[in-house]
Amino acid sequence: MEKNIEEVIYSNNGGLGIINNGADESEFIDKIEVNILGNNLSPETMTNLNGYFFEDVKYCGLKKNTTHKIMVFYTGANADLFDNKKYYYCVYLINNKRIANVYSYGSCRDFIYKNGAWK
Repeated sequence: MEKNIEEVIYSNNGGLGIINNGADESEFIDKIEVNILGNNLSPETMTNLNGYFFEDVKYCGLKKNTTHKIMVFYTGANADLFDNKKYYYCVYLINNKRIANVYSYGSCRDFIYKNGAWK
């Protein structure tokens, strides 16, 4: 099995993600705590990011080798005889009340937490 990491834009406005086919998470994620809305979010913590996600996902840390803070969330896996793919969702951390997601290369959509919701 070839071990590789692929950065993708998920279809149907799924946003920026990573597909990991057997590589160790430490190759592309730094286990760093972040502050969102005044709360510390530690790696390995389950969160819906204050309603950003429909269900709880695991916060893994920040993406390595980037000039921006990109939070990485583990969303699930798909294994068969040939592959063991793990799927991650990436969200840019602008500040503790503002995040952004990339829906196509070269553009993004930002979200500001206002009145109890991401808008």
